[in-house]
Amino acid sequence: MNTATFSNLYANWLKENIQEKQIDKNTFRISTPFLDRKNDYVEVYIVKESEDSFIITDDGYTVGELELSGFNLESSKRRMEIFNTILNSHGISIDDDKSLYVRANLSNYPAKKHMLTQCMMKVSDLFVLSQSNVKSLFIEDVKNFFEQNNIRYTEGPSFIGKSKLLNNFDFVISHYKDIPERIIRVVNNYSLDYAKSIIFSWEDIKEVRSNNPILYTFINDTVKVPSKEALQALSEYDIKYVLWSQRDKYIKELSA
Repeated sequence: MNTATFSNLYANWLKENIQEKQIDKNTFRISTPFLDRKNDYVEVYIVKESEDSFIITDDGYTVGELELSGFNLESSKRRMEIFNTILNSHGISIDDDKSLYVRANLSNYPAKKHMLTQCMMKVSDLFVLSQSNVKSLFIEDVKNFFEQNNIRYTEGPSFIGKSKLLNNFDFVISHYKDIPERIIRVVNNYSLDYAKSIIFSWEDIKEVRSNNPILYTFINDTVKVPSKEALQALSEYDIKYVLWSQRDKYIKELSA
């Protein structure tokens, strides 16, 4: 399947599965086909300020659900640092009511909504509770794995794809001589719906990057074992998945 065909399929899938409902004169609710950690559809609200000015917000849902689950962001300085890094890398703000939001106009609305949606999924995924007590954050585990094995990396790269949308990843290992660039996505709660988002981002950027880059998706399989269907989806697009339980198999190729 070529990239153009995939892009059309993805766009059609989004169009067919996005639902819009008008709440009042200036407020609209957009339901996306993406699922959060509770398997609920990710929803955002569009608040119209003028004919060409909007606020796109999650209305406090993302942080609120974490707190209801017993996860207190403010109890740890490191948690807040990671949380703020996620917001900054996606260009998202948070207000006094803990709503994630971004301002937009007619020309940049699709890109802004895309970034807010991706940010909500990332926050929900990174801070998901693996058990009743909060354990270490998976992205920190991956970072420590790199450092313990002398794998050089840069955190939080973003790349503009053919769609002109900004796609955010977790790490990148730069190319060196004949060794290609290796881009890393970290997923704590992996599912087929999350795979679709990863595939779109990868297909969007890979041909505009030089040196034939490779995408690795680190998947936390210690709590939830991903389905074969979800893993196969990545393989079909030449995306390497690294199950956390098998991470040591990839030390040599990532440290080269």
